Amino acid sequence: MSVCATEDGSTVSENCPLVPEGKAPGTDKLLGAEKAALAANGNVLRLVGLYHAARGPHTFFIKMGEVPRFGGYVVNMLHYEDAARMAFAILKGDGKADGQGFRGQVSVGTDGHPLTFQEMTDACFASGLFGEGSVKFTGTPEIGGGKGKVVDNERSRELLGGWKPKYASFKQFFADGGKDYYNTSGLF
Repeated sequence: MSVCATEDGSTVSENCPLVPEGKAPGTDKLLGAEKAALAANGNVLRLVGLYHAARGPHTFFIKMGEVPRFGGYVVNMLHYEDAARMAFAILKGDGKADGQGFRGQVSVGTDGHPLTFQEMTDACFASGLFGEGSVKFTGTPEIGGGKGKVVDNERSRELLGGWKPKYASFKQFFADGGKDYYNTSGLF
């Protein structure tokens, strides 16, 4: 959801105000891709922070130990498996009476349970999967990118016939032992 301009901790959804063009090259690429997809009557799926047990922002922060970001920064997460499931639901047209798939839609993928950077790393250490320790966040909202945002995807869930993630939340995933396809299949 880096295309959404909000960074003050408030709530955004599919129709959020967009980051102005020219602010960041990466965001410009995403906005250009969205514009092209929608112009071709395609769909856009805006995803939040993706993770599984061994990959995501949590592992980056744990490796760093001390992070020059605001620990109270609010992020939204979605497991990789749930991102794939949501994309597939959009392609299949789940929730549509004719089952023909969607055209020209912007959807948002999130588990609906925002948390702070500090809560994220605390959940990892509480799970026991990362040993003992902690991460020290040294930034402030003024120095380090604002306060984040809360992402609401109720419209997307309703559009897809009541879609919900397999992994209810980042915290719950780790509280339940952090088991998923990535670390139980033997393929990765």
